[in-house]
Amino acid sequence: MSKARGIAGFIVTVFLIGFGWVFAYYAALDDLFAGGLLKLLSLIRHPELTSIVWWRDFIWYFWPVVILLFSLFATTYVIAMLSVELRYLGLEHHSKEEGYVVKYTAFQRIQYYLLYVLFFLVAFTGFVMHFGNNPYIKYIYVSRELYVTLHVVSGVLLGALALFHVGYYGTQLLMTIRKKGWAGAVEKFPLLRVFNFNEVLTNISRLYILAFNPKGPGPEWDKYDIESLLHYWGEYFGMTVIGVTGVAMIFYGASAWAGFAWAFHVREAALAVAIWLLLILPLAHFRPTRFPVDKAFLTGKVPLSEVKRENPLWYKRLYSRLKGEK
Repeated sequence: MSKARGIAGFIVTVFLIGFGWVFAYYAALDDLFAGGLLKLLSLIRHPELTSIVWWRDFIWYFWPVVILLFSLFATTYVIAMLSVELRYLGLEHHSKEEGYVVKYTAFQRIQYYLLYVLFFLVAFTGFVMHFGNNPYIKYIYVSRELYVTLHVVSGVLLGALALFHVGYYGTQLLMTIRKKGWAGAVEKFPLLRVFNFNEVLTNISRLYILAFNPKGPGPEWDKYDIESLLHYWGEYFGMTVIGVTGVAMIFYGASAWAGFAWAFHVREAALAVAIWLLLILPLAHFRPTRFPVDKAFLTGKVPLSEVKRENPLWYKRLYSRLKGEK
């Protein structure tokens, strides 16, 4: 890979981080800094756990704290990753003779493309409506009816895609657990390694150490790194929250559950977009060594040299499997 492409990836990543912080500020953090933190502390000091109004206000002022903490983590993690990535510029030459391994099947890639298109439509239409009074937004906010229709239709389709995915893979997961137990399920579905908190935290800390100490031990991820794990599990947590509250508002309006549905819907949507801007796009698509696009999302294949460097546990499993077949 040329250094020019790497530098371009670096510039795009820095832009995404800046834009992500601007979005996070106007979508949530400004409320936190404009007295929201004091209101949150007051709510905590005087809990009313049986009151839906208390929960509405709590979510409204607590979720910006979650967004702030995540944004700080994502920014520092991406910066650490950039410092490591820049060391590999000029070294990413994969010959046609080099071995490749399938990371994403065609079926998985089709789901991923649909997910991105629908997520973009939902997020774009939702926040255009949310910031509809902004003088700059008014130029693209041409029709509320059009935006509401696009938002609802894309949201319903996104929910249907999520239900299909959970049903399809959930059935396979249950069958695998029944036959091979939890260990067998984790081997077949490496995304479950997110529940191995010690492994996840160790790998995250190793990335930070490696950023400052090139000779330090690097992360030892399996098939999926922290970006993939957060991307996957964050999506389905977010879609559950946004989907349930969205359905409630379709039938009962923004006042559903005394405004709790609207508050949670907006705040969780802000968190989802912040994750997308600050972590998913920089690491999944615009890393300097992969800019302008990660070919794995197009072909489904990754070079074995990349697997060995970035996913050593997966590489060891693949190597052991090949030895066993000989």
